[in-house]
Order: sequence, then C-alpha cells, then structure tokens
Amino acid sequence: MLKTKKSEAELLELYRLRKNDQKKLRTKKTTTKKRAPEKASDLLNQFFKDEPEALRKMQESRAIQSWARYVGKEAAKVSKAIRISEGELLVYVSDPLWLHQLMLLKNQILNCYKRDFYHLKLRQLYFKRVDAV
Repeated sequence: MLKTKKSEAELLELYRLRKNDQKKLRTKKTTTKKRAPEKASDLLNQFFKDEPEALRKMQESRAIQSWARYVGKEAAKVSKAIRISEGELLVYVSDPLWLHQLMLLKNQILNCYKRDFYHLKLRQLYFKRVDAV
C-alpha cells in the first residue's frame, strides 16, 4: 500500500510536469505563429551591415535586374542593363530604333532609378549599340 501511494505521488508529479511542458509548447507555437517571416533582403542587409561594399553590390544587382520593370517587356527584349559603376548605368541595345527610343526616354528612366535606388547616386545612363543582347 505504501508503495502504491508513493507511485501515485510520482505519477501525479510526472503528470504535472507533462502538463507544464505541453503548456510551454503551446505558448511557443502561438508566439512563432504570430511572427511573420522576415524578408530575405532584410536578412541580407542585417548580415552585411558592417560591409558597405557588399551592400552596394547587392543594390547594384537589384537595380540591374529591375531594368525590364522600368522600360517594359518589349524594350527589355532588345536591351539589357549591364553594370553600374561610379554612378553610371551601362545598357546594351541591339536594335537601333529602340536605341533611339530609349535615348529619348533616358531622363524618365534615370529619374525612376534615382527614385527607387537613391543610395546608388546614379548620375548618367549610357546606351551602347551591340549586335545581340
């Protein structure tokens, strides 16, 4: 009989500990569910915060990849942003008519880039005629 009471006490203690663990687990689940996932760009910025050169290169890469968004699908088929260096964006264009059209829109395109990528301090947009992009 004595052994049974001890066993009951142990079982009650184990049950109480199990309930506490379940409660902690539930609390942990609800806090993790409420938190939204972080953006990859924010994580990269945090990771490279002490490396301004790496951050600048990532921003340049984003700006180059955004070319089609600024000029549209048709113009992007015959043109390609190549690089940004010292505040200048170089774009290759394979069609002379599109080259002329893009030159006419140069200031508008540059202003869009300046608005969205102000930290790159873009000053100039250069177009170069090539055979294929």
